[in-house]
Amino acid sequence: MDIFELLVNNDFFWLSILVVIFALIYKLIALIMMPFEPFYKKLVEYENKKQWRKDGEPKLYFDPSEGTLSPVGIKYQGGNASFETNELSVFLSGDGSGKVNSTLWMKGKAPKNRTTYFRNNLLTNNFLQELFYYALDESISSEWNLREEEKISTIVSEIEDIGSKDDNINVITISILICKIAINRRREEIRSQLEEMWTKSGGRGEIDPDWLDKQRHTSGSSGMTLEEEDKLLYIDIRCHNSTWIQGLAYRNMMKQVLENNEEVLEAVGGNWTKNPWKLKGVEENIPYHLAWPQTVGTRRGESFVKILHAVEVEEMPPELVLRALLFLRIDNNNETIRIRNQLMRTLDEININSQTLRELLIEHACQHWRTLELATHALMQVAYSYELPLPVIGEFRRPLNIKSGNSADVKSGDIGDIQFPHETYIDERGKKFIEYAIDCKLFFDENNVSADLIDVVNRWSHEEVPQNQLSVFEWIGPETPTLDDTNKTQRAREFLENNGVTLRFSTLHTLADDLGLENNHVHIWINRYAQILCKSQEMRDEYGAEILNTSAWVNSLIASLSNNSTEEE
Repeated sequence: MDIFELLVNNDFFWLSILVVIFALIYKLIALIMMPFEPFYKKLVEYENKKQWRKDGEPKLYFDPSEGTLSPVGIKYQGGNASFETNELSVFLSGDGSGKVNSTLWMKGKAPKNRTTYFRNNLLTNNFLQELFYYALDESISSEWNLREEEKISTIVSEIEDIGSKDDNINVITISILICKIAINRRREEIRSQLEEMWTKSGGRGEIDPDWLDKQRHTSGSSGMTLEEEDKLLYIDIRCHNSTWIQGLAYRNMMKQVLENNEEVLEAVGGNWTKNPWKLKGVEENIPYHLAWPQTVGTRRGESFVKILHAVEVEEMPPELVLRALLFLRIDNNNETIRIRNQLMRTLDEININSQTLRELLIEHACQHWRTLELATHALMQVAYSYELPLPVIGEFRRPLNIKSGNSADVKSGDIGDIQFPHETYIDERGKKFIEYAIDCKLFFDENNVSADLIDVVNRWSHEEVPQNQLSVFEWIGPETPTLDDTNKTQRAREFLENNGVTLRFSTLHTLADDLGLENNHVHIWINRYAQILCKSQEMRDEYGAEILNTSAWVNSLIASLSNNSTEEE
């Protein structure tokens, strides 16, 4: 009987026996090989060098236990690798010469109340405000060129990469740096306290390590001994939760930073995400080592771990790195304000007839899937404001707020990019019933939406988040979307139509015509679209607009309007 048959027949007894036999054979081989361990190590070293030069996923022989070697399958990425056990996080990195360096972190429960201690004792609002305002003052008051700052010269490209976007990874980096600064300051305070005690005791010169250890029983902050407080400060900032002994639960702790210091954050500018750790991959149970196998966008992921490595391992001043990132945020925010004002001035000054303006808007919208969504949402806002009845439904309705660009439709219960709620709609999972939904598609090879049609059927009948109150589902594309004529597609179409769902296939042109959009509405439409692209506060308040960095989109819209501002209405 082979292994496959054992599994199929669920004969776990014999399977267990087989596993035990294999384990005993493996142990016997290991015992036989022990006298040859020096030769074995040389063989392993040669194999490592050979495999490391190859692309793909090598099988390295590595076991952190001293004096033992065993075959281990590892994750491999760009010359670095990692694997996890219940007790360890292990990272291996190559330097190009074939040599493999290893880094190990012990898993286990972090000291009790570490996160609470940080939140209450170190990351006070006064500390945070002082830290932010100092960095801001230093950045604003001087003509600072961070590329000329020698102390951060080795990672200046990485800092610029992280600082180029006001996104989750930017906020996470800043938050971790704040923690590192707090750690360094408190450690220095403890050291000064011990030096003072040493001086008073009649000591001379440098602190005697043996004497220092004896003093750890003396009083620290919050009723703790210095020994207890020292354990709380023994942190590697690359360990982003409490599953490692050196870890810190950033997710829970940084809510305080982001929620209680809105005035300071507003002064810095940009988008401060209140829950940055929702970013996919960032919260994986793996420390932020140079060999970190998770990615948040390959380039930005690499920049992120390089910055943390420089601060934690190479002891680069975290205050300076923080200042650089805040400086870039301010600079980016000022640029955003500049181009927003330029766009609004251009809209005020243009001399373009409504038909041409409509064509320009639609052409600009069709350059990216996200701009197509935003232009369509802006159009439906105009329809609502001017009481233009929706197709099929025949009534004007307010669209739900603009969705996040990375929202998970199925998980959240959404069914389209632009949505109009059913009268039974409740903003709770499983109760977000939509009456009219629009899905925006930017086609590359063909405009067939048959796969999406099947998905609509699945959404309609979903067990946890059903959308069985749907009346209209519409696809919008640069060209009119189509369906294929397969039996599966036809059955899906019949299912929806038999359940009262009207399917529509449109472009922005045809949708605008079906709404009865008039010439005077076009100027309102493009102004709404521009406000969304510029992330205006008015639009955020009204429709919750939170979108991707759009400087390039705004600049291209300015150029298109300026180049065509020659006609009279």
